[in-house]
Amino acid sequence: LIPLLGLMFGNIVGGFSNFLAFRYDLNQNIAAWLQGNFSLIIRGEYELIYFALILVIGLYFFADYLTVVRMGEDAAQSLGVSFKWVVGSASLLVSVTVAVILITAGSLPFLGVIIPNIIAMKYGDNIKKTHQKVALTGGFFLLICDIIARSLIAPYEVPVQLILGIIAGAIFLYLLFKEVRRV
Repeated sequence: LIPLLGLMFGNIVGGFSNFLAFRYDLNQNIAAWLQGNFSLIIRGEYELIYFALILVIGLYFFADYLTVVRMGEDAAQSLGVSFKWVVGSASLLVSVTVAVILITAGSLPFLGVIIPNIIAMKYGDNIKKTHQKVALTGGFFLLICDIIARSLIAPYEVPVQLILGIIAGAIFLYLLFKEVRRV
C-alpha cells in the first residue's frame, strides 16, 4: 500500500511540475532531467549520490525498528518502539534518498517495487537481513538493463528508464497475476 501511495503522490507532484514546466516553457528541460539515463552523469553531477549512500547506511542501522513497525502499531508500542516516530523518520530518510537518486540518475520505474518484493518473497520480511540482498539485486538488475540499453541500437543509447520500465513492468504484472491466481 505504501509504494502505491508513493506512486500516487509522485504523480501528483509530477503533474504540478509539468504544469509549471508548461507555464514557463521548460517542458524539454524537465523531460530530459527526469529521464533515467546514465550517459548524462559526468564529473560534478554525480557526487550527490554519496549523500544517498550515507542515508542508505543510516537506514540499514534503522532496519530493526522498521521490522518491528511492520508488525503493526500495537505490537510496536508493546515492544517499546514509537510507531509514529519510526514511520515518520523512515519516510523522511527514504524520501530524501529517493530524491537524491532522482536528481542524479533520473526516474527508474518499478525498481523500488519489484526487487524488494521478490527478495521478501524468497527471504522473508526481516529488513536488516534482506537490506544487502535488495541493494545488490537491484544494482545488478539495473546494470543488466543499462547494458541492454547501451547495446540495443549501438552506438546510440536508449534511456535505461525505457528498458527498466518494460522488463520490470512485465515482472510486476507477472507477480500481480500470480498472486491473483493463488487467491
